[in-house]
Amino acid sequence: MAAAISAILFPSLAVYLFWAANLTVNMTSSMPIGIWSVKDIDPDQSIPRGSVVIFCPPDTKIFQKAKAEGILHDGSCAGSYTPLMKQVLGLPGDVIEYVGKFSVNGLEVPNSELLALGFSEFVSSETRRFVVPNGKVWLMSSYSRRSFDGRYFGFVATSDILGRARPWLVENF
Repeated sequence: MAAAISAILFPSLAVYLFWAANLTVNMTSSMPIGIWSVKDIDPDQSIPRGSVVIFCPPDTKIFQKAKAEGILHDGSCAGSYTPLMKQVLGLPGDVIEYVGKFSVNGLEVPNSELLALGFSEFVSSETRRFVVPNGKVWLMSSYSRRSFDGRYFGFVATSDILGRARPWLVENF
């Protein structure tokens, strides 16, 4: 009986604690694995460059394809996507360029090569220079070259950002 109660009680308590403390667990290679604290962002608040954010992917063809291929999973966002965690590398007005690797305002982003995933519709041979539009950000992982991020899906609306994540108990970051 005690084992049955423990099997129900401890996982329930852990879920409640994570919810109450606004914690999330990252288990992907895009960002350091571990537990992250998430704070809501006020709609009037600017998001600093370098911030790590959680956002809901919009229900577009590229995200539908990623979900169909198992890159994204079911979750609480519209379109039944799980929220994603990425770093803000580009703000409105910033220049994003791709020449073998991505750069933001002339500074090369580590681990930013395009991989042959079949998702590189955003960058074409004709278009390799972009300016981040107002109301959008460029989200990317400089942490991992295997990240599914802005290099494949482009800009993200600031209205899709759920909160700012800070490392709580993570591997090196």
